[in-house]
Amino acid sequence: MTDTVRNLVDAMVQGNALETEKAFGAAMAEKLSGKMDDMRTDVAKNMFATEQEEVDLAPVEDTEEVEVSDEQEETSEEEVNNEG
Repeated sequence: MTDTVRNLVDAMVQGNALETEKAFGAAMAEKLSGKMDDMRTDVAKNMFATEQEEVDLAPVEDTEEVEVSDEQEETSEEEVNNEG
C-alpha cells in the first residue's frame, strides 16, 4: 500500500473530513500521474512504429466492355445531328 493510500485510510478511520479530502486528492493525483506516464510511454513506442505495407504499383486496366445496341447508336447520332 502506498503512503498516499495509507494516509487516506488513516484519515477516514480518524473521521477527519479535511484530511480525508486532502489524502483522497493526493491519492488520485498519484494514480492519474502513473496512468498518464504509462500512456505517454505507449504513445512514444507507437509514434514511430510503422508497418510495412505492400503497394501494388501495377497499372489497373479497365477490362469491362460496354455493349451499345444499334438503337442507342442511332439515337446518339440523331442527338448530334439535332444539336448541330
